[in-house]
Amino acid sequence: MPNRSHGSGAFKESDLAACGQDCVFEAGVLIFHPENVRLGRNVYVGHYTILKGYHKNTLAIGDECWIAARKLDFQGDRIREGFSC
Repeated sequence: MPNRSHGSGAFKESDLAACGQDCVFEAGVLIFHPENVRLGRNVYVGHYTILKGYHKNTLAIGDECWIAARKLDFQGDRIREGFSC
């Protein structure tokens, strides 16, 4: 299979599988396959973070989570409620 791009990572909140109330996306956040990324309520996503849902699995981040700047999270991850990483 030839190599191909996964896109730019640019997204709109409406592209996400789910996005709870009061989520914050700092500058430079990239989300690949946003249709497979689910965010709970009050989630903070730090500067230049990359979230990748991929096409086969879901990345789920629970309510009240804080994702550090420059963090990379992949499909199949489950970040539970109230967790900081």
